Amino acid sequence: MASVNTASVKKMGLVALTLVTASNMMGSGVFMLPTNLAGIGSISLFGWVITIVGVIALALVFAKNSMVTPRDGGIIAYASDAFGPFIGFQTTICYWISAWVGNVALLVAGVGYLSYFFPILKDPLVSSITAIVILWAFIALASLGARVAGRSQSFTACCMLVVVLGIGFIGWFWFKPALFTEVYNG
Repeated sequence: MASVNTASVKKMGLVALTLVTASNMMGSGVFMLPTNLAGIGSISLFGWVITIVGVIALALVFAKNSMVTPRDGGIIAYASDAFGPFIGFQTTICYWISAWVGNVALLVAGVGYLSYFFPILKDPLVSSITAIVILWAFIALASLGARVAGRSQSFTACCMLVVVLGIGFIGWFWFKPALFTEVYNG
């Protein structure tokens, strides 16, 4: 078995891994969730609290699993160790399918957001070609190694955080508590 020189392997750093994880957890829904919940009323705060508790619980479960099963493989390794190789294989298949569906959903959402700025993207053919080009661009970046993939993902995550935090900060200047509490459950 050939040994790998770990000094020549380019790995992602802690900041890149944190940004990759954050952007994967946020996805495209983080942009639309405030808009969707705004029409419900102030009861939407319960939804936010439940979501935050759920995300923290999920993060703690994965943190505990990584301590119990300290080897490569993540969720697939956890399922294999707990339930055997067949369930580990099924977990792999389900993970791949969810990644394919998730990537398509993110591309459709991303091109949909861009269509506001570039109206030509409202044409289905143009938007499909744009989505395919974006997908292959990220595949090309990922094929250059973990460090390049981490940097590109960190850049997109920082752009997402600037937008979300910027709108949240600027939005406070127009926030009216009386209007927010006027409708509890729309």
